[in-house]
Amino acid sequence: MRKRQIKSTSESIRGWSAVVWLCCAVLGVLIMVGCVEKQESGDGREDILELDIAEVRRWVVPAEGSGVPAPRSITIGPDDQVLVLDNGGRVLVYSKDGTFLKRWDMPTNEDGNPEGACWLRDGRIVVADTHYYRLVVFNEHGDVVEMRGEKSESGEAGKYIFPVDIVQDKEDGRVYVAEYGGNDRVQVFEEDGSYVMSFGKMGTGPGEFQRCAGMFLRGDEVWVADAVNGRVHIFGKDGGFRRMLGQEKKIDDISSNGEIDVIAGSDDGLRRGPWGELIFNYPYDIAEGDDGVYVLEWGGGRFVKVGFDGEVKGYYGEPGSKLGEFRTPWGIGVDSRGKLRVADTENRRIVEVVLE
Repeated sequence: MRKRQIKSTSESIRGWSAVVWLCCAVLGVLIMVGCVEKQESGDGREDILELDIAEVRRWVVPAEGSGVPAPRSITIGPDDQVLVLDNGGRVLVYSKDGTFLKRWDMPTNEDGNPEGACWLRDGRIVVADTHYYRLVVFNEHGDVVEMRGEKSESGEAGKYIFPVDIVQDKEDGRVYVAEYGGNDRVQVFEEDGSYVMSFGKMGTGPGEFQRCAGMFLRGDEVWVADAVNGRVHIFGKDGGFRRMLGQEKKIDDISSNGEIDVIAGSDDGLRRGPWGELIFNYPYDIAEGDDGVYVLEWGGGRFVKVGFDGEVKGYYGEPGSKLGEFRTPWGIGVDSRGKLRVADTENRRIVEVVLE
């Protein structure tokens, strides 16, 4: 399976034979003149197009003792700073160009590590302390200034099983918290922490979740990744379900129990559910770009770019540890310049990707 060459500031290619160099040069010329390859999937279908990549960089997270923790969350903040959560219970902050700026520790991580964070519009940072059933609010120096929430398996308002991601509406200040573990839903709070409402529930139908994951807000919509069901759901800010990413048929037009059995594949290489919705391979995070959404596949070792209308634009990555490969990637973010950052979790690195 052939791949495009991509530039890397952290690796160089050595030891290739003259024949291989010649083949790669010819391939490069074909790409430059607009010849686009498709890959064959195992069942003979054409797989989706690879995205054109201009540059890839790898950032190494700081060591902790004799080991290097694994990053598992990416959040883009003011001035395109990059906030990273890792499985060492650390909060790491980088500049937009990858310079390490500061770090601090979560109050504890003996029971598990956080999975999502958000820069609030007042400059504070709130972290979904997933396995402690709470939100932890830090000031810019890393001091804890507030904790919100506690455990509840009965779905009480303002309490959690596993809070996994947080976003804030920069206009009205409302905070949206995605949660999984049985209370699979999104809770909404005013900026002061007072409860507003919740939407979504555990299940396999439209607007239902099995492991809520990443979120973003777009206009008057809330986009939520649904990891186990493999979908991306879209709600209104009023909590009403609207559609699933790629959905081609109205809910009432299909007689279905909502199960995620794959109905069909398609030429774009992704699977389709009962309503024509796109089925991803464990989408653990999503990020909004200028012209589409980036869906990070934890199970697929790649991210997929999809237009807001559901048209698949292409993908980048595959499982592995080499350049252009990911192992259980957990978080993704896009900055104001369109640069993507991926938490390449099992490879213990942050990967910066610049598209053509």
